Amino acid sequence: MKQIKTLPFLAAIAFSFIIISCSKTGPAGPQGPAGTNGSNGTNGANGATGAQGPQGDTGVANVQYSQWITASWVSEGGGEYTGNFAAAPITQGVLDSGVVLVFGRDNSSGSYVYSLPKEFYNPSGAFNYTIDVLISVGNIRVFNGVPTTADSGLGIDLPNFQIRYIIVPGGVALPSSITYEKICQKFNINL
Repeated sequence: MKQIKTLPFLAAIAFSFIIISCSKTGPAGPQGPAGTNGSNGTNGANGATGAQGPQGDTGVANVQYSQWITASWVSEGGGEYTGNFAAAPITQGVLDSGVVLVFGRDNSSGSYVYSLPKEFYNPSGAFNYTIDVLISVGNIRVFNGVPTTADSGLGIDLPNFQIRYIIVPGGVALPSSITYEKICQKFNINL
């Protein structure tokens, strides 16, 4: 029986010896190889440059317009009047490929705006003359022919007449019905 008691004693000593000889700290092992990048790693190589796309429509930013300009009438005699308006943005290129729209109003408080040229009727409702427009590089000339009433004409009938011009470059679509309001709405122009 003595042998049986010694065996558990020796087992306990051996087990204690194993536990005491193990330690949590020891020399570091060699570093392992670097792993591969995952989906959030480095970017891949750039691809080839694609073909250039088609040119887009000309933007509203290319549309130019003036403020309202009051006429300085010059009498040509016989009721004919002429007013010249400086318009530096009107270039030969604009005349060759763009559109210049000219609008008029009776005065600075006039709420009625009309496209020029325009037939003018005197207050009695009878035809009097046509307000015509001649557009050239840097200038807009507004004039009337001989009135049917000898004592009238633009300088007398509309002494505070004003114009506004809008330059639309080539390639910009215009509304099918060109009214002042539609043009201003399409091109974000303050009325």
